[in-house]
Amino acid sequence: MSEKEIFDFIHKQVNELSPLLFECDKQKLQESKRLFDTFVSTLSEQTREQTTQKDIFTIALCALCSQSHKAKATLLEALRIHFKEPSKRKQQEQFISRYTHLQERIKAMKALMQKARKQLEDIRLELENLTQQYTLECARFWGKMKSSLGLSKTKKLIINTACKQARTQRALLASAQIDIYTQARRVALPELMRICDGASTTLDSTQETAIYSTTLNGKNLQLIDIPSFTDEKNLSKETARALQQAHCVLLVVSDTIKNSTLKAIKQGLNKQSQVYVLLDKSATPNTLKPIANGTSPQEKAVIQKLKDSLGQSYAGARSIYTLPALLSQASCLIASHDLSAATQGRDNLPTQEIQDHFLSPYKDSCSDSKPCQKQRLSDDSGFSDLAAFLASIIDSRASTQQACDNAYALLQELAKVVDKIASNYEEFFNAATHSALDQSFFQPEEVDRLSHMISYGLIAPITQIQEQIHSTISSYAKQLAPSPALTANST
Repeated sequence: MSEKEIFDFIHKQVNELSPLLFECDKQKLQESKRLFDTFVSTLSEQTREQTTQKDIFTIALCALCSQSHKAKATLLEALRIHFKEPSKRKQQEQFISRYTHLQERIKAMKALMQKARKQLEDIRLELENLTQQYTLECARFWGKMKSSLGLSKTKKLIINTACKQARTQRALLASAQIDIYTQARRVALPELMRICDGASTTLDSTQETAIYSTTLNGKNLQLIDIPSFTDEKNLSKETARALQQAHCVLLVVSDTIKNSTLKAIKQGLNKQSQVYVLLDKSATPNTLKPIANGTSPQEKAVIQKLKDSLGQSYAGARSIYTLPALLSQASCLIASHDLSAATQGRDNLPTQEIQDHFLSPYKDSCSDSKPCQKQRLSDDSGFSDLAAFLASIIDSRASTQQACDNAYALLQELAKVVDKIASNYEEFFNAATHSALDQSFFQPEEVDRLSHMISYGLIAPITQIQEQIHSTISSYAKQLAPSPALTANST
């Protein structure tokens, strides 16, 4: 059954049940009406949610502690690039345009400086030739006479050329003192640092929920960046809502695990959310090794603690090198020599040189092919497997299965409500029948007939609705497939 079919079935049963319930001063019937009205209110709210969130698969990224924030931000940046999230693509286009403009401007300045130096060299040679020519002229009698009378054209050319040389030298000296290259970088780099790949990883924490929407294989996808936990005991409304929306939660763990934070996350999850734990690992180009199948004893202890805390919401765990993962996806990084001109205290940005450093071990097997080197780094960092896994659950289950699970949970709630209503009505009409017998208002045969009519008119339809709901639940339960799990390096 699809989500729509389940919701249609629920609405049909509610519409059939509604006219069978009536206001009454009897406590059992009051309780039945109240239970039904409460469920109808919940149904209306979930129907609205179904409309707004339909066909959108939501992945929430959450850092378990403040030390994990940078790892979470780094992973989110890599996923935004990999899934071609529109706002990230726009940033990259802006970066390429502005960085290209900066490089072209610097190139033009260098060309002008080169031209000025060449002019200065030409002037020097011209002055040298004129000086030699003037020396030869002065060796002759008439040449010496013209020079003494101020009539020598060569001497005038020497004076003019010497002035030109002085002006050119002053201009070059002024340019060197101003350092126009650094000045150009200073103007452009603050904006480039804001939009380069990895810019968000330098922030100390996420202050507000950020939602990034994209598509994958024709399916809508949302990445939600959940704010850092300021109060582990009580989730903010914004954080609680983000967790409730999430079909899948990526919980990034570095080292410290607070039980209070885990408890808050557990309470904030919806019933169908799947939590995948990502253990962040640090590495240098020399120490980075492919993510192995299996975990260390320390990691197993962390995973077991998370399993125990998250219960049924826990869906799997794996390790990942978040910085190499980002570097394997990044294409808009600033060169270190450019960054040093205007770091403004933010020299912890990933740079082209850092990326090249991590890619260098793959040059032997990939030659000079940067895409090949990036793919190898992505594989070894564990990012390729993670991205493929996320794509598989988006592609296979996406929001369709998640929405069906949510609708199925709502159907189970309806079953509980109808079971209680049926029980209440049966008790009420049994009591009414016995009361009529005791008071001898009717002959026994008439009481039996009355009881049959009441049961056939009210209890039987309610029982029929009850049976239909339980039959549908049983049928749907057989169709449920096991949830996907992290197969590689999972525990």
